Amino acid sequence: MSFDELHTTFRDPAGSLLKYEGKIFRFINPSYEKEFNELKLLKSLKKLLENNDLSKYRILKKNEISSLLKDQKFSMIFNRFNSNIVLQHEVIDFVNYPYEWSNNMLFDAARLTLDLFENMLTETYGLKDATPFNILFENTKPVFVDLLSFEKRDSLDPIWLGLSQFTKTFLLPLYMNKFAKIPVSKSFLSNLDGLNLQDCLIKTSFFNSLSYSLIKIPNFLSKFTKAKHYKPQRVKNKEFARFILSKLIKKLKKRLNSLKPRINKSTWSNYMADQTHYEKSDFSIKEKFIKKILLDAKPKKVLDIGSNTGHFSILAAQSGAKVISLDNDPMVIDLLYLKAKAKNLNILPMVVNISRPTPSFGWKNKEYSSFIQRATKSTDLVLMLALIHHMHVSDQIPLREIASIAALVTKDGLIIEYIDPKDPMFKKIVRGREYLYLDLNIDNFKKTFENYFSILDEKKINETRTIFYMRIK
Repeated sequence: MSFDELHTTFRDPAGSLLKYEGKIFRFINPSYEKEFNELKLLKSLKKLLENNDLSKYRILKKNEISSLLKDQKFSMIFNRFNSNIVLQHEVIDFVNYPYEWSNNMLFDAARLTLDLFENMLTETYGLKDATPFNILFENTKPVFVDLLSFEKRDSLDPIWLGLSQFTKTFLLPLYMNKFAKIPVSKSFLSNLDGLNLQDCLIKTSFFNSLSYSLIKIPNFLSKFTKAKHYKPQRVKNKEFARFILSKLIKKLKKRLNSLKPRINKSTWSNYMADQTHYEKSDFSIKEKFIKKILLDAKPKKVLDIGSNTGHFSILAAQSGAKVISLDNDPMVIDLLYLKAKAKNLNILPMVVNISRPTPSFGWKNKEYSSFIQRATKSTDLVLMLALIHHMHVSDQIPLREIASIAALVTKDGLIIEYIDPKDPMFKKIVRGREYLYLDLNIDNFKKTFENYFSILDEKKINETRTIFYMRIK
């Protein structure tokens, strides 16, 4: 394994982050040691750690570092960084990125960013950047994970250099979501650095005052701004500088609140309420089957693929499992996020299309790992309910490939629902192309999945649907 394969982040001059053997290490660069030793003693920082707003860490002792250096690969990395201070962070259970978040997840991440900045003002510290990539969600709780984003600021300088980045990566995607109905996940998939003013001009309105203050006026003024070297705009005393920054944060919070995402209907947001292909008795059979497996198998971690608004994710969480819920529809994931947040459920909702899972991004495609890399053998039980007809017909994924990805992500169990071509929903999706799926029947379904799984139990829901419990071979 090469250094590049091990190296996780490298962009911050203050230090580097490494994921190694399932642990997260941060190497503090010698030039930042003095500032870090001051930062770690701040009351404001300790408060953030106590509130779980900031990723917890501990400083490794010399004997711990010596023990790690016995590992040749770790020794190579340590010598490359030439660091005297090494931290070990608590591991977030399942890494997630802004292009996998729902609209309200980005909103809450923005609010956390402003709260952290405000919290550090009294101790003459601030945030040198303001990107949602500094935040990971632990279930529905946003956690700031980039400790080295905190930097000592000039107490007489009232300018926040992170404002432009905050606007591009938080405010503009939220604006486009609210007024153009573009999911924030799509904004980041097209540009990891957020949106520019020009990206949003087409969606501004004459009657929308926010579009003037946030987009039109700044874009107009930018035409008359000459490029020049930045010089700190220092004021006479630190109290006045802090007052100006406090007013800025208050203004940004007000603007952020005006961009709070609306909850709109989507194609699938009323799926559970509007379904006509299930009788209540059918749904009861399915629910009872799944509850029994959750009770007997007691999975610690469940991956619900195609979760919709999360009925079965919630059942799994209530049974004691940590749940990762995926759906391609950002609106249903937003509904699930708000529901799980309100009830403090152990659920991480993510906007992911399993037929086109999130790829790797960043430098050499190694800064942000693909969903499949993160999900491989990550859960004890996978749910694939009312899903295979969407994958097989709409996305044209062969049945054997559906079986193979199920086997890839689970360490143990799979609950999957077979939908026959005669099913009303199957017919609706296939749109007259039934002849393409003449070989799809329950026997071929079983044979395909038995290449990877042993079928332990099955239950007929109705004439066209059967639910299976399988375990990986």
